[in-house]
Amino acid sequence: MRVHNVDTLIFDLDGTLLDTLSDLANAVNHTLIAHGKEPYELEEYKNFIGRGSKQLLKSAFNTDDDKFIEDIYNEYLEYYKAHVKDKTKAYRGIKSALTNFYNLGYHLFVLTNKPQELADKLMKSFFPSVKFDAIISSASRFKPKPDPESLLYILTTYKIDPKDAIFFGDSNYDMEIAKKCNIPYRAGCLYGYQNEEALVSSGATKILKNGYEISRYVFSLGITSGLSTLIVFDVSSLAIALSSVFLGATTEGSLAKVTYFGLFSFTMLFILISNVLILTHRYYLRANSCYFFLSAQLSSLAFSYLFIPNSTHTFSFNNKIDLAIFITAIILSFVALLALVFDLKSLIKRAKKRLLLVIVNA
Repeated sequence: MRVHNVDTLIFDLDGTLLDTLSDLANAVNHTLIAHGKEPYELEEYKNFIGRGSKQLLKSAFNTDDDKFIEDIYNEYLEYYKAHVKDKTKAYRGIKSALTNFYNLGYHLFVLTNKPQELADKLMKSFFPSVKFDAIISSASRFKPKPDPESLLYILTTYKIDPKDAIFFGDSNYDMEIAKKCNIPYRAGCLYGYQNEEALVSSGATKILKNGYEISRYVFSLGITSGLSTLIVFDVSSLAIALSSVFLGATTEGSLAKVTYFGLFSFTMLFILISNVLILTHRYYLRANSCYFFLSAQLSSLAFSYLFIPNSTHTFSFNNKIDLAIFITAIILSFVALLALVFDLKSLIKRAKKRLLLVIVNA
């Protein structure tokens, strides 16, 4: 089986992360009515969006008159700014997926034709706990998608190998821009605004029917440092648990047996609880958390072996093996303490950041 190194996720915004269709349609209809035109039904706008606001206005007004579009653009934009979140909502499964990707160490980008100010506002409002590496508006600095200029900027500026990235989008323009930039993994979001035929014909290599399928697809293409940490933690904890069983089975002292089997039970319970929390998207182990738990478990096992009375072993500083185990246990105790301090500092910092975001958004 081929090993993938996918660690970068690039998302379109409209129709991929957020369902913005109603607010976009209302803003354009408001502008149409103001100029004596008939408004469109909501579903009709699915055929118009994907290449930026000005192209949307051109399609709605059925004109190629650039001067006229420039004249009405600010009118449209002011209304849209005032109502940008009236009916917009995140697609189901998106918020938890992005939060998990962020906690697992993926590099997250948003590439949209939406104006920069509005893209920033929406991302901050709907995903306040997710830190994106960059939110790039092609409308503000580049030609709109499917021109590859904006995506090439992301790849070169952030030194991303296209082979290590997935591009998520709901339109043929998204698939085309990813294909032009040699990104091999192009996920067409069928829950957005275009049909499967349009996505596949323009280069989609995977079709996602809902937001929940995003995580499964990403995890099928490899692991990040965060997932690697989890795997190392599980394997190491299991080794400690089995060592506890072995020592408990080979010792004669009743107190030692109780201690070893107690360590085994605690370790297995912790593995079970931590993995359930991870699989249900409640919590993800950070590196410092792993250092703390593993160091604490190992030092506990070592001290138990050295100092709990049993008939098969008596601790002695004159025994070089006992002395080496004792020194190792002391070092592991300090490692556990330092890891706990750093992890608590990180948790406090994250809590302050989230509290600040809540206050700012209140």
